[in-house]
Amino acid sequence: MLDELGETVWIYGDAKRAEYRGVVHILPNGNIIHLNRRAPNRSFYETTPLGDIVNKADIGDKGDTPHHDFVALDDGRILYIGSCDFTFDDSANGGDAETTKRVETLNIYDPETETVERVWDAAKFWDITDPVQRVEWSPRDLRWTHMNSLSRAPDGGWTVSTRNRHQVISISPDFQTIHWQLGGA
Repeated sequence: MLDELGETVWIYGDAKRAEYRGVVHILPNGNIIHLNRRAPNRSFYETTPLGDIVNKADIGDKGDTPHHDFVALDDGRILYIGSCDFTFDDSANGGDAETTKRVETLNIYDPETETVERVWDAAKFWDITDPVQRVEWSPRDLRWTHMNSLSRAPDGGWTVSTRNRHQVISISPDFQTIHWQLGGA
């Protein structure tokens, strides 16, 4: 980890181990939480500043596969970007009647109950069969939206970037509406 001047202030284990790269958050207790994207169960790890593992949360088959960004909520739960496969009829666009793409979701993992709740689903807000809404995609690219970053907005909502839709969006605090969309279709 680097400080505001770009100086190295903390290294977790072997810096060459790719599974520990990515998003890291400091918790109110001073510990650090990160997502091990290479673990079979896509695990969240909480470590002390010295690197000792104090908690490990395997998402496994409890919910959508976590990737990229997450936010440690004030109540100890974790809001994370996940993804799931979505099958739809794309024959009107020259595709297959059973086309599968990966659709991003927002999920809350509760470490006390070890449960995951899906709170937002891209397929419920955008029409994947509408060529304008889905934007251009490569037949080899499984992801439709490919969300990368997630952050709390000043109004309590959530700001999310969607690489494949070329957009940044603002989702309401209750996850029921999209406030605004910047870029994309």
